[in-house]
Amino acid sequence: MHLGARVLVLRDSTIAAQRNLGIESAENHWILTVDADERVSPQLRAEVGQIVAGRIPTHAAYRMKFRNHYLGRELHYGPWGRDWHVRLVHARHAATSAVACTNTSSRSTTSEP
Repeated sequence: MHLGARVLVLRDSTIAAQRNLGIESAENHWILTVDADERVSPQLRAEVGQIVAGRIPTHAAYRMKFRNHYLGRELHYGPWGRDWHVRLVHARHAATSAVACTNTSSRSTTSEP
């Protein structure tokens, strides 16, 4: 089954180099980065869809709150309970190191061990 994904292979390199290759090869205006152990919730998918459908982006990047789990339970306290990452970036700003970020609402990704 082909869902439109293209797999890029960069051997013997860092995760950052692999991600940068993906960013450089992106053909769309928005880039959503998701690690292999992360899942996008249906709510986040809908919200990202609304953001990327907008003609004029209100922000160059968006941070997402992670819902981290340990031993089957969601973490609410400590550093893993307040875990935010920039994951949605407009391609025009993807290569800059200082990108103005904003939070998405309470939609989140889920990171599973």
